Amino acid sequence: MSLRRTLIAGAIFIVILGIYFADKTIKLKREIVISEEERIVPLAKDAVLSFSLANPNGTFRLHKTGDKWYIASPLHTLADQDTVNVILSNLAGGKRRNEFKPEDLEQYGLKDPGIRLDLEFKPPTKPVALLIGDASTYSGQVYARLATEKKVFTVSVHIQNTLKKNLHDLRDKTVIASAPDKAVAITLRNPEGELHATKDKEGRWIVEKPVHYPGDKLEIENLLRKTNSGRAAEFVDTDVQPLDAYQLARPTISLTVQKMLNDDSEATTETTLLIGKQKEDATIYYAMRKGEKPIFLVGEDLVDTLEQGPNTYRDKSLFTLNMTEVADLVITAGKSIVRLKKNLHENQWEFTDDKTTPVDQDAVFSLLSKTMRVKAKEIITDKPTDLEHYGLAEPKIRFIVASMDGSTTEGILLGKKPTDRDITYVKKLSEKTVLGMDWQLTGEFFTTRTDLIDRTILRFETVGIVKIEITQKEKENIVLTRAQRKWDVTQGQKSGEVESFTASSFLFAISRLKYEKVVLMDSTSLRDAGLDKPQTIIRLYDSPDHAIGTLASGNATDSQTYVLLDHEDVYTVKTTDLDEITNGLNEIEETIQ
Repeated sequence: MSLRRTLIAGAIFIVILGIYFADKTIKLKREIVISEEERIVPLAKDAVLSFSLANPNGTFRLHKTGDKWYIASPLHTLADQDTVNVILSNLAGGKRRNEFKPEDLEQYGLKDPGIRLDLEFKPPTKPVALLIGDASTYSGQVYARLATEKKVFTVSVHIQNTLKKNLHDLRDKTVIASAPDKAVAITLRNPEGELHATKDKEGRWIVEKPVHYPGDKLEIENLLRKTNSGRAAEFVDTDVQPLDAYQLARPTISLTVQKMLNDDSEATTETTLLIGKQKEDATIYYAMRKGEKPIFLVGEDLVDTLEQGPNTYRDKSLFTLNMTEVADLVITAGKSIVRLKKNLHENQWEFTDDKTTPVDQDAVFSLLSKTMRVKAKEIITDKPTDLEHYGLAEPKIRFIVASMDGSTTEGILLGKKPTDRDITYVKKLSEKTVLGMDWQLTGEFFTTRTDLIDRTILRFETVGIVKIEITQKEKENIVLTRAQRKWDVTQGQKSGEVESFTASSFLFAISRLKYEKVVLMDSTSLRDAGLDKPQTIIRLYDSPDHAIGTLASGNATDSQTYVLLDHEDVYTVKTTDLDEITNGLNEIEETIQ
């Protein structure tokens, strides 16, 4: 009996579940039908083949060929693809509301509507005509109807605004299609000269004219982006083109862009933009694409870009090597000569002629990161007749680098600063061309041996320290001992625990402490410096019974503090650097109970 009841209950549940899903499916279908009925025009925008639009600005007919829209009337030209797509997308997504059957179409502005849109579709879909009338009593709505229906409904006012386009809105306003990823060659002629550049298979731009030289990819692609995004401000439509009247028969500027037709082919196409004279009493210029009919006007910003001289698009990098590739460095500044070589096994820089004096690795990294990425501001001349004029016959600085495998050596010579300009004359070691570099960057290259000596007082790895002893005047000694994930700390009878991060930060501050000067002192001087009875003594251990170094601090001024290393060597350090160690010590003391 229990099994039978269970089976009956199960059957009832299945029936109820079936009814639920059937009802839900019916509702969903009904919602879809309602949604379709609410649409202004039941269309997919991709199904439209052509349309005619009549509004107060005129009557326009457009048709689609392939994947492009064209204006067929009142003139034949390419349409603005984005504008057409916006019109069709807004129409496809628009909804009709507030349907009713009117007694008189005139009172709704629909007897002689101000806007009419006739749409033609792929068969078998029949053509549709949408009529837009007056503003509705409903906020943000206008009256509308389909020509084949008697019903009137309202649509959003933005549908009406979308259909108020004029000929300028509808036509393509592209100045020249010059997308950087498609372009493979450019030729720019203007009063400053002629530039011809080509792109190689690796995507690098090479300037062929005025001289053979690496191109500045950033500048060339910026030119292409600006021209590609440029849009015509006005059009001058005429069947008989008086080109001389617009100075387009002999243009002041021309830009030719050769680009790939598609990604799957090596075939290319070429388009030339011509810039003529400036329109009277305006900041726009007459322009046209060579061999094409419309004359249009472009803005001053675009013309300013096209007026840049050919040297703008030449690469002004001083080095082609990446700083990570450099393994040899020689800096000559007057009588100062610095020679560095990277020990590739240890990945450490060393003085070539003195391997015992440590090199500040961070200082070398900073030097290379600042200098290897410097670019000159301008090209001064490709044919200098007298290097002495630029201070390059006997340069102030020679900065030479070489690659790890020795296959590439690059260098620059830094000359003098002209009296009337904020540049320094520069010349690459292997080239004749004289460049102009921001004179404020000259100091980045002026580096002496002293600048690169490692002045770290205590050299150690923080992870290798297992014990720290700290002695302070008028206080009990503090001892820190490394535990598994923390440090145990004691001070007399008191004890506590220090977070590993806090102790590591304290050790890191000690490891980063660098001296300003080495000071020679006798016993009297030690007393005057406060190092006979130091304020603080820090002793570091790499094993419980082996100290690797002892650092004592003495008297301090606002700018410097005396420190004593291992009871022998005296240095001055920046007081601000020592303050970091003092702050870390204060944090440790706060943990002691």
